[in-house]
Amino acid sequence: MDNESFDYSKTEIAAGTGLSRATLFKVWPKLEALSLVTATRTIGQATMYKLNKDNPIVGKLMELDDLISEHYALKQCYPKVLSPKKRSKMTGHLGEI
Repeated sequence: MDNESFDYSKTEIAAGTGLSRATLFKVWPKLEALSLVTATRTIGQATMYKLNKDNPIVGKLMELDDLISEHYALKQCYPKVLSPKKRSKMTGHLGEI
């Protein structure tokens, strides 16, 4: 969920996620039906989209993305200092290190 402030075309989203355009176009109606994405503007024939941060599902996915990033950051910064048990307890609590 990098660069959440930017908007992207479906082609850019497919490339960024590693999905084929065909696969993205198959699932896109579901993403729109769930209001996970929102159209922002049109450039030529391309409609640009971004995540709908007002959607509670998107909010939870963003929280999960933050927790996963924090977990791996702790793992990289403190590989020998923290045991796996301590590391899992500390995830979400950077101030406790």
